[in-house]
Amino acid sequence: MQIRKESIRKRIIIMARQEFCSKGLKRTSMKDIASASGIAVGNIYNYFKSKNDIFVEICSPLMKALDDLVMQENGSRNQTIDMFYVVNYQDAMITRFLRIIKEYRHELRLLLFEASGTPLEDYFRHYAAKQAAVGQMYISAMKEKYPHINGNISPYLIELNCNMWFSLMRIVIQNENMNSEELQRFVTDYITFSTAGWKKLFGI
Repeated sequence: MQIRKESIRKRIIIMARQEFCSKGLKRTSMKDIASASGIAVGNIYNYFKSKNDIFVEICSPLMKALDDLVMQENGSRNQTIDMFYVVNYQDAMITRFLRIIKEYRHELRLLLFEASGTPLEDYFRHYAAKQAAVGQMYISAMKEKYPHINGNISPYLIELNCNMWFSLMRIVIQNENMNSEELQRFVTDYITFSTAGWKKLFGI
């Protein structure tokens, strides 16, 4: 019985995602989701309280992937000045970021452009604040490990850098005709540009 319930729940999520992606969140009703799922509207409410709850569930894997990305990029493995010189570090960052864009492109579009009026409306603002806090801890850890570097980085610059990542995502999602080669070059150029700037700021 529990297996059947989980199967129905997954079906609702899959079909709701398709409806949201094709029609948009606001233009999709619970009735539309029920029809696409082959499940009575009343039964859907046994699994989700509202359309917004389904939306949050759909976006949850993307949000976890973004959280994991921040922790990886600011983790102890990257708390080294080598990352500013060794290409492998930058390549790993590029690969992780591209994987998120390719795997969650539809969810990114929903979260960037369809979240108004939902519990995730301010997601990127809150995420940027969290990312900035983690970034500040990273800088403190780097300063402790390498006392000669400049650790007096403006917190507003850190916040700006976080928001630039979201601007990059927005540009990618808005430009649907961007092919894989263009995407790779765009992300690579940005990370190269960003790395050079941080090297100068740190004084290394």
